This record gives sequence, structure tokens and C-alpha cells, in this order.
Amino acid sequence: MAPKSDGWQAYSLDHAPQRELREKYSGQPDIDVEDIEPVDFVWSGGALSSAVPMELHGSFDACIASHVLEHIPDPISWLADLSRLIKPEGVLSLILPDKRFELDCFRPISTTGSWLDARGRTRHTQGTLYDCGAYTVTNDGQPFWGQRYFGEITFYSDFVAALMYSNKAYEAEYIDAHAWCFTPASFRLIMLELRALELLPFKIAAEPPPTDFEFYSSWRTASIPSQRTEGTNEERMILLKEIQRELRVQIEYMMPTESAPTASSMRSKFASLHRRLRAGVARYSSRA
Repeated sequence: MAPKSDGWQAYSLDHAPQRELREKYSGQPDIDVEDIEPVDFVWSGGALSSAVPMELHGSFDACIASHVLEHIPDPISWLADLSRLIKPEGVLSLILPDKRFELDCFRPISTTGSWLDARGRTRHTQGTLYDCGAYTVTNDGQPFWGQRYFGEITFYSDFVAALMYSNKAYEAEYIDAHAWCFTPASFRLIMLELRALELLPFKIAAEPPPTDFEFYSSWRTASIPSQRTEGTNEERMILLKEIQRELRVQIEYMMPTESAPTASSMRSKFASLHRRLRAGVARYSSRA
């Protein structure tokens, strides 16, 4: 997304060096392995920052993570670690799947409490692996990615097979999974609460309307307030109501009527809902 070949002064961090990544993804029709650039920092476990030389901590203007956070066993520690690598007022830019329009559409949204329970984890639990295997679906026989109406929905896996798969949680090898499911408002609610609870030092920087099966969410590192932010409960309620509106949009896609809205009208509805959310939040942001 910010390749050196295009002139970006960028560093990449991954779980394997370039050669291994090119071998891993070779043969996949939607990936040009020649685009995989050399990996500057190879992370193999422990704190993410441990893979980055100490003299670079706190030196980065920005961090980009696309479709990464939903895989992390312990998101709070991971985000806190990233905050140590970014400059004060630096930007964390995340791209996250919108669970309403992808293979996790039937799974419940994640909450702050579920993140608190996950602190200290380095692997996914049996329950996470089961849910990932038992409730992910396809749409009309195709991978479920995108804002389109629900057709013939089928499971990726039988639930008995999902249980057998989940037993791998007790094996030595790390097993990957989508551990967390978000809508734009539900993710913002988690981040808001964790800042108010003095657990993460991020404040919202930008959040454009969601597109297709994903949404962008940018945050700035900032000092954690010494007291609970005035107006937090009001903003929390705004976000909780917005989550219900977002899920209503999913239901309209799931059970369309004869007068089902067009894709363009649904995008307009997304933009309208987003403007209402931003207007409500703006009333309290000056108190933050």
C-alpha cells in the first residue's frame, strides 16, 4: 500500500522474509508475488515492537495495517505496542472488514469486554476457532465479500468439522482465524471505551464512509486523559444506536423485498447514517 518502489520511505513488518512470502502466495491468481517487497522487520513472537530496533521506537509518522487487526489474539496489547512505535500525534491507519458484508455476517459483533478477556493471549482459543469454522458462509457459492444481496447462503464447513478444527487450539502450531467482527460504529465504540478506561492512547482522526466489504479507520496517538472524558456516556449511546442502524442495513440486504433498494441508494444510506453519526459525535468531541 506504500511500497518503496513507488518512492515511499516505508518499512514493512511481517511474519516471514520476502522469499518465504513469495513462496507462500505463489500460484494464487489474485496475487502478484513480484509486488511483495523485502521485509525489513521479521516478527516471530512476543511483543510486536521487539522486532523493531529500539532506536526506531517512537520515530514513525504512521502505521498502516490492512486486514490485520481482526486476526490478532490480543488486540489491546497489539495496539498499545504500535503506539510505542509511532510518533506523538502520529497516525494509525486501519482497514478492517465490515462484518455485515463478508463471510462473518452471521457472527456477533465483538465488544470491549471480549477484548479485555483476550489480554495476554498469544493464540486463538478453541471457541474462536470453532466460531470461525462453524459460522462463516458463502453467498451463491462464491466467497462472501461485498455489498450484494444475500442469495443462497451455505456454510464453509460442517459444525462437527468445525469442532475437530477447533481442537487444533491445543496443538503447538499457531492456527490463524478471524477472531473479531466489527461494524464501523462498533469498532469506534471499543476504541472510545479503551481510551476512556486509560488502556489505549488513541483518538479518532478520520473515518470515511464504509466501502464494499471494508471500512477505513484512522487514529492519532495522544496522551490518555487523567480523568474519564466528559460526555463519554453520551457518545457511547450514540454509537450503540448507530450499531443498530448499521445492522438494520444488513437485514435489508439479507431479506430484500420487491422494492429492494439499489446499490447506489444503499451507498447513499450509508453516507447519510455516517453523517448523522459524525454530527452526533461532534457535539461531544470538544469535551474530549
